[in-house]
Amino acid sequence: MMTKFIESSDKEYKFKFSDNLFLLSAYSFRLPLNSADIVRLSKTFEFTNKRYILKYPELFNKTLLKIMIKRHNQDSILLNDILKKKDFDKLRTEEMRMFANISISENEINIPLISESFMIKKTFYDMLFETHETVKAELASLRKEGKAPKANKKKKSKNNTILTFDRVEESKLLDELNNTRNNIVDRHFIYVKLQNFYYKYRELDSTYIDECISYCKEDIKSLDDLQKAYINSKLNDLKTLSSYYEKNELRDRMSEIKRGFKGRIPAFEKLAIIYEKQQEYSKAIKVCYVAIEYYESLDMDEIIDGFQRRKIRLLNKKDKV
Repeated sequence: MMTKFIESSDKEYKFKFSDNLFLLSAYSFRLPLNSADIVRLSKTFEFTNKRYILKYPELFNKTLLKIMIKRHNQDSILLNDILKKKDFDKLRTEEMRMFANISISENEINIPLISESFMIKKTFYDMLFETHETVKAELASLRKEGKAPKANKKKKSKNNTILTFDRVEESKLLDELNNTRNNIVDRHFIYVKLQNFYYKYRELDSTYIDECISYCKEDIKSLDDLQKAYINSKLNDLKTLSSYYEKNELRDRMSEIKRGFKGRIPAFEKLAIIYEKQQEYSKAIKVCYVAIEYYESLDMDEIIDGFQRRKIRLLNKKDKV
């Protein structure tokens, strides 16, 4: 699926996702990088002089392709030829949210930061730098002959849209919340939507950040009810399907359900971030303690470690004030 996705990404706007994930996919599935890929990822390779990339893209790409063939005897490059398995295994990792499924969308997994590889960055930086210097020299020569191509004009930015508050979306979300009064589990997910919605407009008016804080607090306050409702709902579902399970399977599934809903609660992190930005360090630290206590009851060690680190960092900040 990932191979098909990468191969279908033939337009610039389709690459609006992490450069690191693109490189990781290319490495994992042995997908070679072409000259267009290298140019697009130039910033990740720490090549920042984009003068000729922007003004003379066709000439730059043709020149880069010649240099790739000169250096590697091929018109595309496998990352696997640059970064060996033993070096890949030494890469630093970072926890990232990778799941689309809403019930585990807040869960994190460790992702190797292949974009930090010195060998990969150096390999492509050197090629981009040589291309830049070659294009510069060629343009100087063509100008003397009066044959220099026309430079691309700088496109005017279309990103001048002013963010305006979406009253229609707000009304829709509040209606959804009202319709979940009898379903605590669904209400939790609407709380998450409202938190994200108001946080998006935080720069427009302090009212919206206050609303975000309010729904974070409401969500956290309802966690005990959420756990009870989740367990009861799942146990009732299990009773309905009990005939499809062996006795041992039924017992194991029941035991797993009784451990509770192990989804990540975004309200903890969002509230801690807001308070930290407001320099309300004591409040942010208190959120960390509450989060740690909650996740300890569910044995979610990785998330606990994250909040422990956040708490220590906040305590250090508070001491410096």
